[in-house]
Amino acid sequence: MTRAGWGGGYTVDVDYLQEYFADWVPLRTRFALLASGWEAPPLRSACELGFGQGMTIAVAAATGDAEWVGTDFNPSQVANARDLAGPTCRLFDDSFAEFAARDDLPTFDFIVLHGIWSWVSPENRAVLVDFIRRRLAVGGVLYVSYNLAAGWASMGAVRRLMKDFYDKRADRSAGPEVRVRATLAFAEGLLATGSAHLGSQPLAADRIAKLKTHDWRYILHEYLNDDWHPMHFAEVAEELAGAKLGYACSAAFFDHVDVLTHGEEQIRILESIRDVADRETMRDFFSNRNFRRDLWVKGAMRISSDRQRREIGAFTVTLLTRRADVTLQIGMGENTATLQKAIYEPILDRLADGPCTIADLLAALEPRGIAFGQIVEAVRVLLAKFDVGFVQDAPVIEARRASTRVLNRRLLDRVRDGDEVKFLASPVLGCGLPVDHVHLLFILAREAGHESADAIAAHAWEALTARGRSLVADGRAITDPDAGRARMKVLVEGFLEARLPVLTALEAV
Repeated sequence: MTRAGWGGGYTVDVDYLQEYFADWVPLRTRFALLASGWEAPPLRSACELGFGQGMTIAVAAATGDAEWVGTDFNPSQVANARDLAGPTCRLFDDSFAEFAARDDLPTFDFIVLHGIWSWVSPENRAVLVDFIRRRLAVGGVLYVSYNLAAGWASMGAVRRLMKDFYDKRADRSAGPEVRVRATLAFAEGLLATGSAHLGSQPLAADRIAKLKTHDWRYILHEYLNDDWHPMHFAEVAEELAGAKLGYACSAAFFDHVDVLTHGEEQIRILESIRDVADRETMRDFFSNRNFRRDLWVKGAMRISSDRQRREIGAFTVTLLTRRADVTLQIGMGENTATLQKAIYEPILDRLADGPCTIADLLAALEPRGIAFGQIVEAVRVLLAKFDVGFVQDAPVIEARRASTRVLNRRLLDRVRDGDEVKFLASPVLGCGLPVDHVHLLFILAREAGHESADAIAAHAWEALTARGRSLVADGRAITDPDAGRARMKVLVEGFLEARLPVLTALEAV
């Protein structure tokens, strides 16, 4: 689709992946702001601009207490989102300019831009900034994610060559999947050319090698749009200043704990930089990360320490996995670190007894020498690892049980029909929970009346192989039916023992 078409340069002939993103759950957003020292008003009226397949906005509307409105200009994606969400939110297929011109929209407490900013034209970014300036309430919050110039610097030239190949040299008579795979083969072929550029950019070579591990639709939307604009934080800040926004904090909780992401000298330099834009741009340079998830506020106010302690203390925390399965290891490979047992184990042991407020944690652990700041930092890290989540107030849970059940029924029906759904919704948490696709097959087997591990395994194996798929062991697909069912039984037993009780407690099943 060319820029002259209604897509304006964005890929519209292939829908985006049906994925769920938990980064901007309202409870997590409020906690991130409070933990960073900012006032965090309730987020009752919310809007997502460019919601893709609508999985996340559908979950937010069904499970939380905010009223959601959204737009995505791809009508097939809007149809999918409406089918999933039903009447729980208002969804439009307007362009950003058309949506901004509507006169039937409220003022929003919360606006979400996930996976949009770097993939639209400068003209559309100006429309977005104007919309946010006019429609975001004073004290309201913007979530925005975007590609970073520093992290993508090594890949920029390769991406340009991939885009040119896809547009001009890949067989246009073939479908988009064939063209994307031809583009990937072209990119891999660059590794054997002895390119001086790739020789000087080892990260680019590594990324090229890993491209084939991604779904081809991800490659199409991530790399091959007409617009692809990684930016420095300072550049984003300059544009968002037009909406009267100030940077508050990252929505990614690992970014809240510098000792997990930066060395001592880097932290010293960051602490010496007073200008926010300069400091965050330097932070990205140090980490070489390629993606940011940020929270911005219109008229941000600092919170007093007493009020911060009281507001944070009211959050109720619950485990999202069995206590025995929570590891104190974070990171991967050479970047692995171990969390402090003296702090984390008492917190996890208390949560193993059931959900409790942060105030309860403090009352139990402060006499043991674990301070408020240490508990807040630990909760941040456990949130980043998705080992814990926040529990909604009881009236909200009660009000959202029915709509969540309807949504989960639709999700499971899609799994039965062959869709690659990988989550369910929880009215307890007000968000989605990651669920392995094979675990969803186990849930369907139980719904069909199968109770024993053998019966559930057989049912799930038949459902999986009927779709031309199989289990994988030691990097190889299991093709023997008996071996497949035996392996499936092991997975079923683990699910029944460890995962099903958690999903049940969180009312996802």
